[in-house]
Amino acid sequence: TLNQVVRANQSKFIFAFFFSGLFNESGYIMVQSAASDLARQFRKEKQMAFILMFMIFFGILGRFLNGSLCIRMRHSVRIWFAAHLTLFSFLLISFACFAGLHYGINLFYLAVAASVFTGLAEASGEAALLGYMKGFPANMVSE
Repeated sequence: TLNQVVRANQSKFIFAFFFSGLFNESGYIMVQSAASDLARQFRKEKQMAFILMFMIFFGILGRFLNGSLCIRMRHSVRIWFAAHLTLFSFLLISFACFAGLHYGINLFYLAVAASVFTGLAEASGEAALLGYMKGFPANMVSE
């Protein structure tokens, strides 16, 4: 049974859960901590809150949508979706910064849109990981 497998490999599961959560939340943390630098690069310092506001708002919206629309979807598909959405958001931010530095194009609002995708990705990844972990013993997930 699952409980026997978990007991036999508890340290491996804890390690995997820790790094799954770490990787899922890293995109959210990186975009939040870089928001002021992004706004400064695009000369939109007074609009820096847009990056944070949209990321948080759409993250909350993503939690509700994930709970209602993705409930019958397999956890592996939801985790795959979150990982690829995070990658897409990072590529959009990179493109916006690259175009701004090399071609003088101000793509601040593209960076804001990318932060929306980051918020959606992290919220859906969190919901998928927590949903996956519900089948494990409670002491395993809460430690």
